[in-house]
Amino acid sequence: KDQKYTFSYNKFGNIKISFEYDQIPLFYSDSTRTLYTSSEPGVLTIDDNIQSRIQNKTLSLANAVNNNATLFDLESRRNIADFKLKYNSTPHLAYDLTFKNTRVNGNQPWGTSFGFTIADEIPVPKDYQTTDFGAGIELSNKRAYMRLGYDGSFFRNSIPVIIWDNPLRISDSPTAGPEMGREDLWPNTNQNTLSLASGLKLPARSHVAAFVSMGQLSNNNLLIPHTINSALAFVPLTRDMSEIKVDVLAMNYTFTSRPTNWLFVNARYKQYSFDNKSLPFELGQAINFDTAVITKNAESEPYSFYRHTLSTDITWSPLSYLGLRTGFTREEINRTHRVIEESIEDTGLASIDLTGISWLSLRGVFEHSVRVGSPINQEELLAAGQQPSLRQYDISDRNKDRYSLILVVTPVSQFSVN
Repeated sequence: KDQKYTFSYNKFGNIKISFEYDQIPLFYSDSTRTLYTSSEPGVLTIDDNIQSRIQNKTLSLANAVNNNATLFDLESRRNIADFKLKYNSTPHLAYDLTFKNTRVNGNQPWGTSFGFTIADEIPVPKDYQTTDFGAGIELSNKRAYMRLGYDGSFFRNSIPVIIWDNPLRISDSPTAGPEMGREDLWPNTNQNTLSLASGLKLPARSHVAAFVSMGQLSNNNLLIPHTINSALAFVPLTRDMSEIKVDVLAMNYTFTSRPTNWLFVNARYKQYSFDNKSLPFELGQAINFDTAVITKNAESEPYSFYRHTLSTDITWSPLSYLGLRTGFTREEINRTHRVIEESIEDTGLASIDLTGISWLSLRGVFEHSVRVGSPINQEELLAAGQQPSLRQYDISDRNKDRYSLILVVTPVSQFSVN
């Protein structure tokens, strides 16, 4: 079951084609046993007689497993088809096309629960695929290039919901729990991205490059009800579909220059925005452990962030084997739904590189950074049930000093100290 087939054709400078098919099995166990059977995908049932006897305490679950569980091979398989094409219609104009499909079938162990004390392991079915598609056109000469591209990724799950019998109950109860359990599996998702990349050679051994991409992540899947327990009061959802949408914008601009043999200059600006346009999901009431209706009065918080990073560095090399570098980086991040919504981190850098000497190599770096964020609202922390004196490592104010040193001494070719 483990096999791979490849094909490739290359007419150099004109066309290049490749295709690969890879089938990868994943074998979990040949000694797995289960009480569950499946008459339709995503629905796992136990014989009603077994459920009834266990609920009435005339049969224990352990004895039911020992006497009635069936043996099966627990395994899954991944099939990957990958196609690539690049075609040069002229020395300055090229097209590229990619297509990749990954499909997974089989089962895997899956932990479920009807409460903290009732754990259940089921063989969850897997039948999903990811299709990736890309296309681009590139125009270039000796001084410049430009590429326009599209990339898409689409995930589709044929079994979006799993329903399984409760091995301890044959009927729904408002206090003891439901007859069945229900859970969402992996949702269908879409990702579409347009990108533009370009570069240009400048005088004085300089070069500029730019990359801009605009993308959208989305999924709009049917939401499952709060509970499958028919003995509980019906609690409506505020909407039926997930309605998730995020716009992503990424930019990267670089400038490099070596005007003389002893001076190097680099500058880079990066911007990344994750704009979450999903509508908040309001939750007035909910079902707790499929046994009780509770009041939540809450809503989801669609998280967004916007990051800007500017960095520059200059290297001075007065000798062919010595490089002295200094640099500065500023990173600014704006966030939504975090206790610190804005932070700025400034980092200074100094380094020395000593190479090209047969018996000595040295690299030393020192970095000092300071991160300062917007003031924290202590009342908001208390309202969210958090301890105001605690801080969140990824966004809190901080000062950081980092030193690193790599030293290699080789007095003779047979011996070195690091």
